[in-house]
This record gives sequence, C-alpha cells and structure tokens, in this order.
Amino acid sequence: MADSPLSPHHASQFTTTSNLQRIFVAMSLPFIVNFATWNVCGLSDIDKQHTAGFDSERYGLDIVALQETKVRNFSETILQNHYKLFMFEQTTSVHGGLGFIISKRFIPYICSWTQISDRLVYLELKLPAKTANKPPCHVRIVNCYSPTLPRSIKNPAIIE
Repeated sequence: MADSPLSPHHASQFTTTSNLQRIFVAMSLPFIVNFATWNVCGLSDIDKQHTAGFDSERYGLDIVALQETKVRNFSETILQNHYKLFMFEQTTSVHGGLGFIISKRFIPYICSWTQISDRLVYLELKLPAKTANKPPCHVRIVNCYSPTLPRSIKNPAIIE
C-alpha cells in the first residue's frame, strides 16, 4: 500500500508552503468540496477579481464566500480561469459587500442565489447523487457579514 500524504514517511515534506499546497490539492478528492471564506478588502478592480479566481483555483477551492467586496451593484462574471464570480448589490453603504467565487466544476449545479440584505446572501446548489437510485443533495451556503460590536453599539439599526 502506498504511503498517504500525511503518513510519517512524508512528515518531513511539511517544511515548505509549496509542499503543503501539493498535499492539500492531493487530498482534494473528487467527492470532497473545499469551502473558504475570504475578506477581500475590495474587489472593484477587474485585475483583482481575476487574481481572486486564480488564487481560488491554486488552493483547490470550490466555493469561496467573499466579504467586503466594496462593490455597489450586482454582477455575475465568468473569470479568466472559468470560475464564476457573483458580487451582490449594496444599498446602504460601500464598505461591506458580499459575493461568491464558484469553481468551474460546481457552476453547473447552481440553482439560485438570494440576497436577503446587504449583509446576508445565500447560494443554493443541487448536487447529483453518486448512484442513480439516490436523490440529489440540496445545499444552501449562507454568507453573512456582521458588524463589529463597537459599531453595533454606536448604531443598533445596522444589526437589523
């Protein structure tokens, strides 16, 4: 039996970031879905959007929930690496903003997305079953951006 990437034989390989990335990607088997959240500190620049897509691909991420996009209008974009970027409308401020980056392998399974408020959105996916006699798996991914406690105390209305 071959050594697993995490066996003691491979322990010395954990010394570099490059090796860690390779091990992470090797562990991302087809039935594993890799999620992440990311405070992007602004995503209005087109080049930064494409960089975010390439970074998501490099780290083997399938679905990334984005916060602080700082984009006012809704947009749906296919990035250069064929990942899909959703950025949701902001009506009260340009300091927040939510979005998702979806890998090309999950784009076909997107059913819908819903924006509840400037601070709450969700994405719904319908993943096919592994066998024909099983129902599909319905997944809802919620992305929220909460105000910090000091800001909430000063302005309680932003919580609503």
